[in-house]
Amino acid sequence: MVIVFDSPQVHVVEYPGVEGLEVVDKRSARIMYMREGVADQFREQLAQAIETEDDDVMDDLLDQYTSMLLQPAVYH
Repeated sequence: MVIVFDSPQVHVVEYPGVEGLEVVDKRSARIMYMREGVADQFREQLAQAIETEDDDVMDDLLDQYTSMLLQPAVYH
């Protein structure tokens, strides 16, 4: 498990052995897990959002994936 990105809005973890990403939307306390092409696309979009250093861009990115945020986040 590798932390790819962490901000007030999102936490992204990569699982290298399975080439998957887990994304926690802290705004909604929901989680999504993605693999393969979807994960690759998200990685690219995340890199672009990080470069802009604009919270609105990150919000827009997360809003594109809202339909995949199905699991509630459980904090221990």
